[in-house]
Amino acid sequence: PWIGGGSYSTFIQNYSGKVISTLFGNKGDAMRCRFQLANPSEGMPGGGVGQCHLKSGQKIEAQF
Repeated sequence: PWIGGGSYSTFIQNYSGKVISTLFGNKGDAMRCRFQLANPSEGMPGGGVGQCHLKSGQKIEAQF
């Protein structure tokens, strides 16, 4: 967006705290995960909780 009618633009990044990822195992398997970050401004290192779904339908609760 343009700020104050100036001749420069500003990029604003907002973190929702929600992460969706696909994690791959060393044997070719994968699982789809959804995480809620505990402290979004710190990203994944800040910790959080979530759930992963395996191809078999099994669910794994995660806390990091």
